[in-house]
Amino acid sequence: MTGVSSISFPARAALWLAVLAGALAPVFSAPVPPGGDYAGHLARVHVIHHLADDPHLGRYYAVEWSVLPNLAFDVVTWPLMKVMDAYDAARVFVCMAILALFASVSVLRRQLLGRAGLAPLWAVLVVYSAPAAGGLANFYLGQSVLLLALAAWLATAGWRWPARLLVAAGFAAALFFTHLLVTAVYGLVLGVMRLDAFRRDRRLDAASDVPLLGQLLVLGALWAMVGAPTHGTETVFGPPMARLRALVSPVLYFQDFDFVLGLALLAWPLAAVAAVGLVMPEALLGVWLTHIRVPVIAALMLIAAAEPRFRDRRERAALIAALAILAAAKLAKVEQITLACGAKQQAFLAALAPLERGARILPVMEPADELDCFFAVYWHMPSLAVVEKSAFNPLMKVAVWPLEMAPALRRLAPVQPRPASPRLLVGDTRTFADARWNREIAANWRRDFDYLVWLHPGTDPSVRPGGLTPVGGGDFFTLYRIAGPP
Repeated sequence: MTGVSSISFPARAALWLAVLAGALAPVFSAPVPPGGDYAGHLARVHVIHHLADDPHLGRYYAVEWSVLPNLAFDVVTWPLMKVMDAYDAARVFVCMAILALFASVSVLRRQLLGRAGLAPLWAVLVVYSAPAAGGLANFYLGQSVLLLALAAWLATAGWRWPARLLVAAGFAAALFFTHLLVTAVYGLVLGVMRLDAFRRDRRLDAASDVPLLGQLLVLGALWAMVGAPTHGTETVFGPPMARLRALVSPVLYFQDFDFVLGLALLAWPLAAVAAVGLVMPEALLGVWLTHIRVPVIAALMLIAAAEPRFRDRRERAALIAALAILAAAKLAKVEQITLACGAKQQAFLAALAPLERGARILPVMEPADELDCFFAVYWHMPSLAVVEKSAFNPLMKVAVWPLEMAPALRRLAPVQPRPASPRLLVGDTRTFADARWNREIAANWRRDFDYLVWLHPGTDPSVRPGGLTPVGGGDFFTLYRIAGPP
């Protein structure tokens, strides 16, 4: 959006309020904020906060604090949990992340172009991206921390190196504890910026080189304190088409103009980030959906740095109108999806009434070709039983966060928190790659669990082992009481 000076301040404020209200509305349309992983995240912080005063949770879980990355959700919601429940704390986190996204684009744009204007409002097109649909909470906030860190790096360019190093090291540490992949992208952007400057000037610069290397030392020291991962280290590249589809992840939920970029600075870093996005695997060292994250960062950097030039007012008005229609249509679609998936969450919560507190549940899920909610919405929905009934759920989001299962129960922890295949219930262990967990569940599920949460969206249970008594359910799930070993 250009020509801001011709728009009055009240009109600009009204436009900002309208866009922000539209972006925030879906957060309040369902019991759990929109995004597949949020049920798991909020259940984890609920357990951490109530571990000392809930004997059932204390029997099933343990907190083991250490130096860990990807703690943004836990850190932000920890003080909130003292005055509200996990559902509201998650909503506040998502609202903060959305507002931070607009703010960070504005700050970086002002640093690059000398003004922010209304252009940061186009971030509304990226607010509900593919990573947002996945509920990738730490990455979601990490995008904004990255943009603020880049703005701080540019703003301190004229400082003496000790002061610049102090600021840069602080942002690097904040990024590390927010999200590790975002930290790597930050390092890539700064490295390419420095190489581009060296290509032009052919000289070293202590004001840039010492803080740049100092940040790497800080990050290296933090990484050295991280223990060996327990969530698996698989890396899966997947088909090339997956990465091509990921290029549109910024505007997915579930360009022919002349641009002047603030750009002597960000042209090559943007190209590098886009190139990394093309080769990013679907899973990297046990962390899934990495391929859809980097393009979103590139899109936000582009919004912050791009200043389109138009031949006349009509051309500008046409683009603004088209993007406004696209943004409105996207927000309406997100609201529709959120309401539909929220209704499923409400049905699931209502069905938990028969469960006694401290029940042990085993989620299983039928394979389905098409789902009307993001797959992680179903995967993590059983974690709501942890919040509501202090239940034990082996698929809780633990291991890479401070929360762990109690030592006696760690044999029930899978490498990846995906629901068990129903075929394990009849002794067929030829499912997924986690052979140890498959054997453990197939052999002892009747002994180790009190209830099955059988998720079957769009299909019917494929196997029906004996000894199961239905006690509730809905059109996409059935809750069974397990009779126990014969």
